[in-house]
Amino acid sequence: MAETKSSPFVEYLDKEMNIMGILSVFCVAVSALALDRTAGAAVTSPLAAAWRHSAPLIASDVLLGFVAALFFYWERSLLAWYAGQLALAEATDAPKTVQERLIDADGWDTWISYRLGFISLYAAFLWMSLAVTREIFPAMMQIRQRWLIGAVLCLVMLSSIVTRHILTKYKYEEDPWQAFLANFAKNGARPNST
Repeated sequence: MAETKSSPFVEYLDKEMNIMGILSVFCVAVSALALDRTAGAAVTSPLAAAWRHSAPLIASDVLLGFVAALFFYWERSLLAWYAGQLALAEATDAPKTVQERLIDADGWDTWISYRLGFISLYAAFLWMSLAVTREIFPAMMQIRQRWLIGAVLCLVMLSSIVTRHILTKYKYEEDPWQAFLANFAKNGARPNST
Protein backbone atom coordinates (compact mmCIF):
# COMPACT_ATOMS: atom_id res chain seq x y z
CA MET A 1 0.00 0.00 0.00
CA ALA A 2 1.30 3.45 -0.89
CA GLU A 3 2.31 5.89 1.80
CA THR A 4 -0.38 8.56 2.12
CA LYS A 5 -0.45 11.99 3.71
CA SER A 6 -2.14 10.69 6.85
CA SER A 7 -0.28 7.38 7.14
CA PRO A 8 2.21 8.52 9.82
CA PHE A 9 -0.64 9.94 11.91
CA VAL A 10 -2.71 6.76 11.47
CA GLU A 11 0.31 4.74 12.66
CA TYR A 12 0.53 7.04 15.69
CA LEU A 13 -3.20 6.52 16.37
CA ASP A 14 -2.66 2.76 16.11
CA LYS A 15 0.07 2.91 18.77
CA GLU A 16 -2.14 5.02 21.00
CA MET A 17 -4.99 2.53 20.53
CA ASN A 18 -2.66 -0.24 21.73
CA ILE A 19 -1.76 1.83 24.79
CA MET A 20 -5.46 2.45 25.53
CA GLY A 21 -6.10 -1.29 25.29
CA ILE A 22 -3.29 -2.01 27.74
CA LEU A 23 -4.59 0.63 30.15
CA SER A 24 -8.12 -0.82 29.93
CA VAL A 25 -6.90 -4.32 30.70
CA PHE A 26 -4.71 -3.01 33.54
CA CYS A 27 -7.64 -1.21 35.16
CA VAL A 28 -9.93 -4.23 34.93
CA ALA A 29 -7.23 -6.62 36.19
CA VAL A 30 -6.20 -4.46 39.16
CA SER A 31 -9.83 -3.81 40.13
CA ALA A 32 -10.76 -7.49 39.90
CA LEU A 33 -7.64 -8.46 41.85
CA ALA A 34 -8.40 -5.95 44.60
CA LEU A 35 -11.94 -7.26 44.92
CA ASP A 36 -10.88 -10.91 44.82
CA ARG A 37 -8.08 -10.50 47.36
CA THR A 38 -10.18 -8.58 49.88
CA ALA A 39 -13.79 -9.72 49.56
CA GLY A 40 -12.73 -13.25 48.67
CA ALA A 41 -10.00 -13.57 51.31
CA ALA A 42 -10.03 -16.21 54.02
CA VAL A 43 -11.76 -15.05 57.20
CA THR A 44 -8.52 -14.99 59.22
CA SER A 45 -6.59 -13.04 56.57
CA PRO A 46 -5.62 -9.39 57.17
CA LEU A 47 -7.13 -8.67 53.75
CA ALA A 48 -10.48 -9.99 54.95
CA ALA A 49 -10.21 -7.60 57.91
CA ALA A 50 -9.60 -4.77 55.44
CA TRP A 51 -12.78 -5.76 53.63
CA ARG A 52 -14.75 -5.88 56.89
CA HIS A 53 -13.50 -2.46 57.98
CA SER A 54 -13.41 -0.67 54.61
CA ALA A 55 -15.78 -2.44 52.21
CA PRO A 56 -17.36 0.80 50.90
CA LEU A 57 -13.92 2.28 50.14
CA ILE A 58 -12.72 -0.89 48.43
CA ALA A 59 -15.97 -1.26 46.49
CA SER A 60 -15.69 2.39 45.37
CA ASP A 61 -12.10 1.72 44.35
CA VAL A 62 -13.14 -1.26 42.25
CA LEU A 63 -16.06 0.58 40.67
CA LEU A 64 -13.94 3.59 39.72
CA GLY A 65 -11.25 1.25 38.36
CA PHE A 66 -13.86 -0.19 36.01
CA VAL A 67 -14.97 3.35 35.10
CA ALA A 68 -11.34 4.19 34.25
CA ALA A 69 -11.19 1.09 32.03
CA LEU A 70 -14.37 2.26 30.30
CA PHE A 71 -12.88 5.71 29.66
CA PHE A 72 -9.70 4.19 28.20
CA TYR A 73 -11.74 1.86 26.01
CA TRP A 74 -13.89 4.79 24.91
CA GLU A 75 -10.72 6.68 23.96
CA ARG A 76 -9.51 3.65 22.02
CA SER A 77 -12.81 3.56 20.12
CA LEU A 78 -12.57 7.27 19.29
CA LEU A 79 -9.01 6.90 18.01
CA ALA A 80 -10.08 3.92 15.90
CA TRP A 81 -12.92 6.01 14.47
CA TYR A 82 -10.49 8.78 13.51
CA ALA A 83 -8.11 6.26 11.94
CA GLY A 84 -10.99 4.80 9.94
CA GLN A 85 -12.25 8.22 8.85
CA LEU A 86 -8.76 9.22 7.72
CA ALA A 87 -8.40 6.00 5.73
CA LEU A 88 -11.83 6.49 4.18
CA ALA A 89 -11.07 10.11 3.24
CA GLU A 90 -7.78 9.02 1.64
CA ALA A 91 -9.51 6.20 -0.24
CA THR A 92 -12.18 8.55 -1.62
CA ASP A 93 -9.47 11.06 -2.57
CA ALA A 94 -11.00 13.89 -0.54
CA PRO A 95 -8.02 16.05 0.51
CA LYS A 96 -10.19 18.64 2.30
CA THR A 97 -11.79 15.92 4.41
CA VAL A 98 -8.37 14.42 5.20
CA GLN A 99 -7.12 17.82 6.36
CA GLU A 100 -10.25 18.41 8.49
CA ARG A 101 -9.99 14.96 10.10
CA LEU A 102 -6.29 15.45 10.84
CA ILE A 103 -7.05 18.77 12.55
CA ASP A 104 -9.96 17.26 14.52
CA ALA A 105 -7.97 14.20 15.56
CA ASP A 106 -5.10 16.40 16.72
CA GLY A 107 -7.31 18.59 18.94
CA TRP A 108 -7.07 18.33 22.72
CA ASP A 109 -10.75 17.48 22.93
CA THR A 110 -9.92 14.13 21.33
CA TRP A 111 -8.08 13.20 24.53
CA ILE A 112 -10.79 14.03 27.09
CA SER A 113 -11.63 10.36 27.76
CA TYR A 114 -7.94 9.60 28.25
CA ARG A 115 -7.64 12.36 30.87
CA LEU A 116 -10.87 11.31 32.60
CA GLY A 117 -9.58 7.73 32.68
CA PHE A 118 -6.49 8.83 34.57
CA ILE A 119 -8.50 11.04 36.93
CA SER A 120 -10.67 7.99 37.73
CA LEU A 121 -7.64 5.74 38.12
CA TYR A 122 -5.94 8.19 40.51
CA ALA A 123 -9.09 8.39 42.61
CA ALA A 124 -9.36 4.59 42.69
CA PHE A 125 -5.78 4.33 43.94
CA LEU A 126 -6.51 7.02 46.52
CA TRP A 127 -9.52 5.11 47.84
CA MET A 128 -7.51 1.90 48.10
CA SER A 129 -4.73 3.81 49.85
CA LEU A 130 -7.26 5.16 52.35
CA ALA A 131 -8.56 1.62 52.98
CA VAL A 132 -5.01 0.41 53.65
CA THR A 133 -4.28 3.46 55.81
CA ARG A 134 -7.33 2.67 57.93
CA GLU A 135 -5.85 -0.75 58.67
CA ILE A 136 -2.41 0.63 59.53
CA PHE A 137 -3.68 3.58 61.57
CA PRO A 138 -6.84 2.52 63.44
CA ALA A 139 -7.49 6.15 64.44
CA MET A 140 -8.56 6.70 60.82
CA MET A 141 -11.51 4.40 61.51
CA GLN A 142 -13.12 7.33 63.32
CA ILE A 143 -13.61 9.12 60.00
CA ARG A 144 -16.76 7.89 58.30
CA GLN A 145 -16.06 6.23 54.98
CA ARG A 146 -18.85 8.12 53.26
CA TRP A 147 -16.97 11.37 53.94
CA LEU A 148 -13.79 9.95 52.47
CA ILE A 149 -15.66 8.66 49.44
CA GLY A 150 -17.65 11.87 49.06
CA ALA A 151 -14.63 14.17 49.31
CA VAL A 152 -12.69 12.25 46.68
CA LEU A 153 -15.76 11.95 44.46
CA CYS A 154 -16.27 15.74 44.62
CA LEU A 155 -12.63 16.24 43.58
CA VAL A 156 -13.09 13.76 40.72
CA MET A 157 -16.22 15.50 39.48
CA LEU A 158 -14.72 18.98 39.77
CA SER A 159 -11.45 18.03 38.05
CA SER A 160 -13.38 16.18 35.32
CA ILE A 161 -15.60 19.18 34.61
CA VAL A 162 -12.65 21.59 34.56
CA THR A 163 -10.58 19.25 32.37
CA ARG A 164 -13.41 18.78 29.89
CA HIS A 165 -14.06 22.53 29.74
CA ILE A 166 -10.42 23.48 29.20
CA LEU A 167 -9.65 20.75 26.65
CA THR A 168 -12.79 21.65 24.71
CA LYS A 169 -12.44 25.43 24.81
CA TYR A 170 -8.71 25.48 24.06
CA LYS A 171 -8.58 22.39 21.86
CA TYR A 172 -6.26 23.86 19.23
CA GLU A 173 -3.86 25.63 21.59
CA GLU A 174 -0.33 24.31 22.03
CA ASP A 175 -0.84 24.15 25.80
CA PRO A 176 -4.53 24.40 26.76
CA TRP A 177 -3.87 24.82 30.50
CA GLN A 178 -1.45 27.67 29.91
CA ALA A 179 -3.94 29.30 27.51
CA PHE A 180 -6.67 28.98 30.14
CA LEU A 181 -4.48 30.53 32.83
CA ALA A 182 -3.39 33.35 30.52
CA ASN A 183 -7.02 34.04 29.60
CA PHE A 184 -8.03 33.90 33.26
CA ALA A 185 -5.25 36.31 34.25
CA LYS A 186 -6.29 38.68 31.47
CA ASN A 187 -10.06 38.55 31.94
CA GLY A 188 -10.52 37.27 35.47
CA ALA A 189 -13.65 35.16 35.90
CA ARG A 190 -15.40 36.79 32.92
CA PRO A 191 -15.88 34.51 29.92
CA ASN A 192 -13.66 35.09 26.93
CA SER A 193 -15.43 36.83 24.07
CA THR A 194 -13.71 34.69 21.39
